[in-house]
Amino acid sequence: MRGFVRALAVALGVVLAGGAGHALAQPGGRGGAGMGGGMGGMMGRGGDMLPAYTGRQVNQYATLLNLDKEQKDVVMALLEGYSQQATLASREMRQQTERIREEFRDTQDPSVWGRMRDVATKFRDTRRQLDSGFMGDFQAILTEEQAKKWPSVERAARRDQTMRWGRLSGERVDLIAMIERENFDAASKQQVAGVLADYEQDLDRELQRRNDVYEKAMQTMMNMGRGMDMQAMQDAVEEGRRAGVRVRDLNRRYARQISDILPEGERERFNAQFQQESFPDVYRETAAFRALSASKNFADLTTSQKEEIERMTSLYQRENASLSAKLAAAVEEAENRFNLAEMFARGGRPDANNPQNDLRRQRRELDRRTTDALRGLLTEEQRQRLPSARDEDEGQPWRERGGGGGVGGGGRNRT
Repeated sequence: MRGFVRALAVALGVVLAGGAGHALAQPGGRGGAGMGGGMGGMMGRGGDMLPAYTGRQVNQYATLLNLDKEQKDVVMALLEGYSQQATLASREMRQQTERIREEFRDTQDPSVWGRMRDVATKFRDTRRQLDSGFMGDFQAILTEEQAKKWPSVERAARRDQTMRWGRLSGERVDLIAMIERENFDAASKQQVAGVLADYEQDLDRELQRRNDVYEKAMQTMMNMGRGMDMQAMQDAVEEGRRAGVRVRDLNRRYARQISDILPEGERERFNAQFQQESFPDVYRETAAFRALSASKNFADLTTSQKEEIERMTSLYQRENASLSAKLAAAVEEAENRFNLAEMFARGGRPDANNPQNDLRRQRRELDRRTTDALRGLLTEEQRQRLPSARDEDEGQPWRERGGGGGVGGGGRNRT
């Protein structure tokens, strides 16, 4: 039974892109977030799901609507009340699910898991009402002119809440947020404004279609109980994957349009950042790159040391770029051929024959070889100034993690 629960949790996580089933079945898991029907926000420190709307997001919406100070004070007060109610609902759900787990540990009675489903359904409905109520109250304080801009707030909220559902590489990238973060000049931002306006509309339509697929899959899975229909589950995976591919491909299509508009220097930076955000596990800042970058700024380098560090950096970037491109292709191939039956046959363990394994090993070896060579070049006093090596997580490609600046074509911290 424990194996069944673990397998079902993984299946739900795959189909729903980290949805409620995963969070309920595994303590400390991550929940998906949804606007108007999702399971709430990410997990907080206490294990509660965070509210779907945050102060940062509401400030963004206030700017879009050009709220005055009095309106902003009102909406922040509404947010505080909403957040308290959402946290209480999440806490109650967590306590109930913990009691159900404890009961199963004591009785080994599988029928208790039906109550888990009921708890999840009740919580989803409560959060849907709270989310909808907050946004309705927010909309009620707007002037007639501001109300005309409300659809743009709904689209922004849908991106904020549901882009993270994606698990295909490139599906989670929000080009609007990405352009806002990049320090492009005003002329470049003006040039891409028209493309982003079309992107906002097209992306919102695809997100709604995809989210509907995910929510239906979640309900199907939760209604399945112990009767694991593997074919039905795989069908849900395939349908979800097709919906995710449409979002991913739309992102790639609009990224190419934006790239074509930007001037050469900004185009290269944009393309690198898009690749890094599409494959954060692949194009992340590595320990070797941090060491090379830091050492180049040492004031006491000799001329020969400087020249050798430049040569090592160029060689490292070239080799790492080649490995990263191959690894990104392998990640996408694994996403395209994922099969639940094969996963269950392995007991949920990684595929030992996955080509990513060898590529990741090669990249670790490249990093060790480069770092050892650099340390051999430096004096003992200089070595003490190198940044400490952080743990490089080489986990599964579907694991969610942020990416640092990549190297060799994928990140912003390149030399």
